[in-house]
Amino acid sequence: SPPADHDYPFQGLQNKLHGIRYGELVTITAGSGIGKSSFCRELATHLLCKGERVGYLALEESNRRTALGLMSAKVGKSLHLGEHSRAELTEAFDSTIANWNLHLFDGFGSYDPDHIYERIEYMASGLETRVVFLDHLSILLSGLDGDERRMIDTTMTKLRSLVERTGISLFLVSHLRRTTSDVNHEEGARVTLGQLRGSASIAQLSDACIALERDQQNGSERSRTTVRILKNRYSGEVGIAGELDYDLNTCKFIEHEAQPEKFSSIPASMWWALATLTTVGYGDIYPITSGGKFFAGMVILVGVGIVAIPTGLFASALSALKDEEISGSD
Repeated sequence: SPPADHDYPFQGLQNKLHGIRYGELVTITAGSGIGKSSFCRELATHLLCKGERVGYLALEESNRRTALGLMSAKVGKSLHLGEHSRAELTEAFDSTIANWNLHLFDGFGSYDPDHIYERIEYMASGLETRVVFLDHLSILLSGLDGDERRMIDTTMTKLRSLVERTGISLFLVSHLRRTTSDVNHEEGARVTLGQLRGSASIAQLSDACIALERDQQNGSERSRTTVRILKNRYSGEVGIAGELDYDLNTCKFIEHEAQPEKFSSIPASMWWALATLTTVGYGDIYPITSGGKFFAGMVILVGVGIVAIPTGLFASALSALKDEEISGSD
């Protein structure tokens, strides 16, 4: 197969993962309410608009809610909120779902995993669907009795085999277990592979793992989501892929150019400021956002003032003392 069958709609993800490839299983994870489903709808809409055949199994919402979410992401209106006229909804439908190669699974809640495997295989073999979204793993197994870890191990193995056998690209949504610190994922805690809920097989059998991090309680920043690559079997490139802002009015993610991996901590930022102030230069690290440039500029000016003013006073005092010595010798 080619290096990539589709590009990601976000440049940061594209730079890290180098595109969407058939025959790969990609896990998307985040805390509750962070935006996993909205993120999947954005990816699905991007692919549908390119003419791709997409299957969507949203086990936590109705087909109506899924359809409205996909339509909203395309037309840039929050059709799932409030009341809308029939004419407005018809226009949105005619410009989206009516022309898309979209196949929805009509079901809600927990199912026998074998039934879901069969539905996905039918989408792939019978309907020639190339990309499938399964949202999400936890609710699929929530109504079954037995050991959760073992059930997830079995499910992940079968899903991985299904991807290999059919050649589809599968995007799987998975939840996280709670953190051991006082900061939870809903408050912006960093996500790690070890926090995937239930079993290590989720990380082991995935070709890539994408984590979303957002502090829902952080006032003006509550819509800012950090996208982190936890695993990347294709190239090995992991780390922060960028930042996204979610606009509730348009139901779209807006990508922001940022580099938190550079200014990753207060000591790292202090080292950059010190290296810049002393003119040694730290050319591979510099702020690129407007806020970062403004703050850095103020810090540099203050830093120069702290050094320049005492230096000038000291030089003036030495000059005056030198003049007094010359006058006394005369």
